[in-house]
Amino acid sequence: MHHAEPLPTEAIAWAERQSGVLTRAQLISFGLCDSQVARLVRQHTLRRLDRGAYILGTLEPTWHQYAWAAVLLGGKSARLIGASAAVFDGLADPSFPIQLGVNFTSGLASRPWLSVVRQRSASRPSGSLTSPPRTLVEDTVLDLCAAAIDDAAVIGLLTLSIPRLTSARKLKRALDRRVRIAHRSLMNDILAETEMGVQSPLEYHWIKLVERPHRLPTPTRPYPLPSGGLADGGYEEFRVLLELDGRRYHDGGRRFRDWRRDNLSSEDDWLTLRYGWHDTVIESCDTAGNLFRVLRRRGYRGRRAFCTNCRV
Repeated sequence: MHHAEPLPTEAIAWAERQSGVLTRAQLISFGLCDSQVARLVRQHTLRRLDRGAYILGTLEPTWHQYAWAAVLLGGKSARLIGASAAVFDGLADPSFPIQLGVNFTSGLASRPWLSVVRQRSASRPSGSLTSPPRTLVEDTVLDLCAAAIDDAAVIGLLTLSIPRLTSARKLKRALDRRVRIAHRSLMNDILAETEMGVQSPLEYHWIKLVERPHRLPTPTRPYPLPSGGLADGGYEEFRVLLELDGRRYHDGGRRFRDWRRDNLSSEDDWLTLRYGWHDTVIESCDTAGNLFRVLRRRGYRGRRAFCTNCRV
């Protein structure tokens, strides 16, 4: 009769810090030999995940366990990168293959579930307190932007990340560390705008397509309302508020709050102008004309400018 092989309590406690994952080297460090590890697998105390990596129990490995196995097999320099790191920042859903950055001297090979990328760590430092190890959120965002399929995706990623996850200043420092990266010019523009207060992709398009090409005055953004809350922009001298609505329809509660806020502002002779994606991107010239005429009737004395797309 063979007695069940016990797994040391220290190993169990260590595995719990790593989503239930242990490497062969770690098991050996807890006093087990290869034959004991094999016995633990046969008695279903451990399950082999990959060569040199095991998980507690017999259930199918989860994505997070594969992620932990990746960084443990990769050694001290290893860190999750790209979309795999982005999972932990709420910017991506778990998917395979897991993306792992390692030192360029590492001998770790890719597997069907793992894509190994050799990097010089100076360009993408690892977060010292993150668990599992992964790139800093700024580098994660830049990696996603570099892989984005179009400009709209880049704009969305950057404006989604600021200020919820990081700041424009930190992203700019991370961008400056990169020697080569796709969409650099666009990212530099967006980060510069964001430091000035731009908070959404629609607002970015507004500045690029409506405000600047037609030389409209720059509003204060965001603008604190006398009735409370913030407007996307405010022309205080002319008592005009600017609201950019990225969704075609707000939910009922939000819509009624907007109406109430507009009504309260109108008591102080404020006029609220609302524009959406179609007004900003498709009808940008007509929208610029509408805003110019409203500001003109309220005292604006600047001259109207026409862009190359305007029908004069």
